[in-house]
Amino acid sequence: MKSYLFEIPGEPFAKQRARTLRTGRSYTPGKTVQYENLIKTCFMQKYPCETPTDDWVNVHVLAVYPVPASWTKKKKRLADSTCLFPKKHDWDNIGKIVCDGLNGVAWHDDKQIADGHVYKRFGDRPHAYILIEVLTTEELEKAHRFMPVEDLERWMESWQG
Repeated sequence: MKSYLFEIPGEPFAKQRARTLRTGRSYTPGKTVQYENLIKTCFMQKYPCETPTDDWVNVHVLAVYPVPASWTKKKKRLADSTCLFPKKHDWDNIGKIVCDGLNGVAWHDDKQIADGHVYKRFGDRPHAYILIEVLTTEELEKAHRFMPVEDLERWMESWQG
């Protein structure tokens, strides 16, 4: 299985909603476009000779946020010990901006993503860490994460009280 691992410096950013003008024209906010371009640039700098894959991919995003300076020492210790998690940004919007930013660079379209995870944590240095696993259809079927629908439903039902 082929994989890519790269880092995006700075505080993670989440995909913003498209804006609509009174004229009915929609546009993507500038900060979203800038962050998507930063994602593309970081991937292309680390993997300059890669072309978009035709295979399935699994995407893992680790979004690391700084501990707020205004927090008490006790609260900072809890954040350092992973007892507290960042409330900033919805996890799905973090994943969405990464996946949209890698369209046409790591893969052709984000419909190729078979599985994805976003982890939000506090750390000393704000950044995002991205792991992409490239899987052929055969590898996807053999992967331990692949389960038929019936097995997934049974697993989900097992969590009910």
